[in-house]
Amino acid sequence: MLNEQPDSVGAQDGLRDLFWYRFLEAERFGDDRAMAVYRSLAAQHDPNAVLRAASAGRGELRLRVDPPDAQA
Repeated sequence: MLNEQPDSVGAQDGLRDLFWYRFLEAERFGDDRAMAVYRSLAAQHDPNAVLRAASAGRGELRLRVDPPDAQA
């Protein structure tokens, strides 16, 4: 469909979502190379910068130490 209608918002959104899902999957498995590829592909199919807006939020880091009173 994208070859026939390169400006199709639905096709772009679908590809963006597919590549972002693959990015998250690669992240879960710690595959840095695949993460870079899928992040780039998702960005190429994100003309309205939906991913950029979604990832502009604040992150969070949690650290659990054992034993609980250990200095970190």
